[in-house]
Amino acid sequence: MVSKTILSALGIGDLIALGGVPVNKVPSSSHEWLTIAKDFNEKWNFPNCLGAVDGKHVVIQAPNNSGSYFYNYKNTHSVVLMAAVDASYRFIYVDVGTNGRTSDGGTFQNCSLNQALECNDLNIPEPTPLPSRNKPTPYVFVADEAFPLKENIMRPYPQRGGLDDSRRIFNYRLSRARRIVENAFGILCNRFRVMRAPILLSPEKVTHVVMACCALHNYLRPESFLGLQETENIEINNLMPPMARGGYHSSSKARDIREEYKEYFTNIGQVPWQHKVLS
Repeated sequence: MVSKTILSALGIGDLIALGGVPVNKVPSSSHEWLTIAKDFNEKWNFPNCLGAVDGKHVVIQAPNNSGSYFYNYKNTHSVVLMAAVDASYRFIYVDVGTNGRTSDGGTFQNCSLNQALECNDLNIPEPTPLPSRNKPTPYVFVADEAFPLKENIMRPYPQRGGLDDSRRIFNYRLSRARRIVENAFGILCNRFRVMRAPILLSPEKVTHVVMACCALHNYLRPESFLGLQETENIEINNLMPPMARGGYHSSSKARDIREEYKEYFTNIGQVPWQHKVLS
């Protein structure tokens, strides 16, 4: 595995530099996490959110004598870019280089961000009730169904068996926040066109190229990118329903946390346009 982390989830004291380009470190204090959570609530109506997490396959040429090691479900060879972004499309964590055969969930399970979450090494704020609610609720990352449901990871309700209206609304509200990481990948690839075609380098060099692109993205990212209809409701029709994925065994506490979010989104925390997702 050639995995490299440029924004270490295990805590780098100062900004790190890649070729002289400053890169934001993973938040190392409760205050920094609370700032991200405040932005997610104000811009995307999802409280207690620390970031959106997803993986992207960076297509590469098949390495010599690699067999199917880098061959992915899209029938290409790739390395995985695992990332978490804040509410303004900035990368706060990047891990690059896992072979493309590994699923997003598998990549996340083995990355340092997940390990730091499990060891409670991120200085995440203590659980806080959702606005106008009473039950202390942990701060979470939002993700799709490729990821496990955990106390600090929220994923959609599975589609099997059908969903009632409240669960569909939860899935919509989560997808609305989670799509920020997909938007960040889109901005990254449109800005750095090398990522829009197979990269004709070794996996080790591809890792460095992708790391550099992510660093430059954070350095160059203007606030004008926030014009992506942040508070509009027109994106409902553009949100695809979650894909059916293999299941994870989640704890009852994690399921209770998701239920608390569901109750919030369907009551005091509802937004005027969310019911359009039911039509």
